[in-house]
Amino acid sequence: MKSRTPEEGRYSKVSRRMWVDEKFQALSKAPPNAQTLWMRLLTGLELGCIPGLYGVRLGGIADALDWSKEDTQRCWNEISEQGMAEADWSKGLVWVPNAIAHNEPASPNAVTGWRLALCELPECELKQKAIVSIREYLESMGETWLKAFDSMKASGKASGKGSRKASDNQESGDKIQDTGERERAKKVEVEVPDDWKPTDEHVERAKRSRLDLNREKDKFLAYAKSKAVKAVNWNAKFTTWLMNAEDFRNKDGNGRIPAVNAVIIDDKGRRQI
Repeated sequence: MKSRTPEEGRYSKVSRRMWVDEKFQALSKAPPNAQTLWMRLLTGLELGCIPGLYGVRLGGIADALDWSKEDTQRCWNEISEQGMAEADWSKGLVWVPNAIAHNEPASPNAVTGWRLALCELPECELKQKAIVSIREYLESMGETWLKAFDSMKASGKASGKGSRKASDNQESGDKIQDTGERERAKKVEVEVPDDWKPTDEHVERAKRSRLDLNREKDKFLAYAKSKAVKAVNWNAKFTTWLMNAEDFRNKDGNGRIPAVNAVIIDDKGRRQI
């Protein structure tokens, strides 16, 4: 088993029940901010037994913190852009990649006990990505831990319908390594991909805000390419763009939508003051 050296840090246990404690709830509430949201992601009642991987929707977190969904999304974007956490809000799944490094399972039996919890998490690409990453971490802890994980997945069909057999796990890990998935998992900033397009969440947001999504997309891409902007999460960056557009429209009411950093880009991609 590998030696644990968590960056020379010290730890304090925090009970998740803190969030429902009567005295804690009587304290003044924090306004929407990314640091409080981060603490909720690490210590909230939504967490399960699998370190950093659990089911929750954005609206559920917003309700728990007594924030608006829009404010919660804005704070989440800050966390996402730092590469600290990932989410598939349409499926209701959150993953904090580094959580397992600070909350290692107490024993191989604890890993075996993840079976039901993993089965109950929604099937999506993010879940499979997390499973591969968690397996790699357990492999670094030792063969006993890896066997416990593979046995747990094989006995419980932990990946759900369409999952691969446990005997395929190593091959799967090798393929992901070969295709560069592990490199992408490191959260490297990249320029906007040629095939990037708005998500269903962006479509719904634009409809609610009465924004011309195609126009906003064209302006967003023109700005990103003209400035060679790089980002870890382009979906989150475009969400921030739309939120800025909403704020600008609400303030001025004249229909002009600014780009990020209060820069306006015309139809030809030219910067205007």
